[in-house]
Amino acid sequence: MKPSFHVFVVPNYDKEPEFTLEGNFFLLNYTIHYHDVLVAQVNKKLTVVGFLVGKDVIKYVVTLQPGVDQAFIAALVVIVDQVAQDDI
Repeated sequence: MKPSFHVFVVPNYDKEPEFTLEGNFFLLNYTIHYHDVLVAQVNKKLTVVGFLVGKDVIKYVVTLQPGVDQAFIAALVVIVDQVAQDDI
């Protein structure tokens, strides 16, 4: 079973979601689709400095397709991070 998030931008809950996020949210490695079209890929990158000093210093690598709203995708990444951190 693969966890996923479904995002409805307008309140059309009886229809298909506009955005679907799928992958491993706890390892922060997932994709974001808009109506089944890949628009972004999110990966976690631990820094060497953070590892050496014993702190969780996480950098995100977010690859966006041209024309994608960067602020909206950043908001989705922050929300997923908060949900994943709350479950740990």
